[in-house]
Amino acid sequence: MCNFMVQTKTTTETDIKYRPSSSSMYQITVNETHSTVSQFSGDDSEFRFIYSLPIVDAQDYYALVDIASYSKNLNGLNVNLMAAIKDVGVVKDIVTKTGRRMKRRELKLFDETCVSFPLIM
Repeated sequence: MCNFMVQTKTTTETDIKYRPSSSSMYQITVNETHSTVSQFSGDDSEFRFIYSLPIVDAQDYYALVDIASYSKNLNGLNVNLMAAIKDVGVVKDIVTKTGRRMKRRELKLFDETCVSFPLIM
């Protein structure tokens, strides 16, 4: 990552609603205009110990397979996911049914329960 900010976490209602919980007192903030996130292609052996570090309560997030299976029951709810990004689609300009112009991007997520899960933003 380049051009990101590390900040002390805030606890406003918006933060609690839209950001997953973690045990850290800090958060990383990236900006679409100024920040870049790229895939690491080097030797990751020195970082593998991080895979087993608990970062959230095991009951605080949904596996992707659960989202796929129970999506109707979760409609309208905000849920925490613990997944990695497999692919980032291109930004597309769309027009909604009401005539509003918006931007849309598809992410492909994966976790230990699902190899590819589309998330449209």
